[in-house]
Amino acid sequence: MSDSLSSWIVRPCIRHSPRLRLVCLPYAGGGASLFRKWPQFLPEDIELLAVQLPGREKRLFDPPCSDLAVIVHKLRAALQNYLDCPLGFFGYSMGTRIAYELARTLREQDNIQPACMFVAACKGPQIEEPPNPRYLLPDKEFKEALRDLGGTPDEVLENTELMDMYLPALRADFALKESYVHSPCPPFDCPITAYCGDHDKEAPQDESQTWDQETTAAFRLRCFPGGHFFIHDNLSELLSDMKSQLHITLREPSHKARTQKRTQG
Repeated sequence: MSDSLSSWIVRPCIRHSPRLRLVCLPYAGGGASLFRKWPQFLPEDIELLAVQLPGREKRLFDPPCSDLAVIVHKLRAALQNYLDCPLGFFGYSMGTRIAYELARTLREQDNIQPACMFVAACKGPQIEEPPNPRYLLPDKEFKEALRDLGGTPDEVLENTELMDMYLPALRADFALKESYVHSPCPPFDCPITAYCGDHDKEAPQDESQTWDQETTAAFRLRCFPGGHFFIHDNLSELLSDMKSQLHITLREPSHKARTQKRTQG
């Protein structure tokens, strides 16, 4: 795995003196390119930091990592240069698990409270993963499991060369998600917005609702039409909703207090 901490963070659009940085983590198999165009749809005083995990895109030849603790440790170190303003988090499916644990670690070890959290296509952390994890399946059955989820095009699944290239990262990501064990901790004091698909069997609406237990502040759940990868058919609506919520966050007195603390610190 690359020792360069800079390889973990991609800045699609550098903002000077942002009021908030939004750390974004993709779904299993995804990379930082998922968020490449997002900055143009978000408030101009927010900088997006896209997480690039090993084993994909520009880090294709870095060994994939299925150890959540290692990933969180690396990301915490990589974010140390970006703590001059408050942080928000967006995670999608597997990325939500990382975002949640990263936010917990920053709170516990750096006394940094998140300004807001967006959790998508992911059930609450206290809900156990089902038995018989898919990452242990033989290649043929694992590919069929990917097909059932709907996020991987058939032309990719049927391309042996491509699948040989991406299967290690996909297995690592599934292992990270499916071996997750939640350890109880106090809820956050920031608003949490959860997004789900109305036909998503991975993170159905009732299990997405349980994120309300993870905050003492405002909680919202918005359901979109679609399955686990509802984001692809509802991206403009999701980003519009996020933009509205980010504007609210920036106006909150608690955000101003966090900003002042960073400036004085």
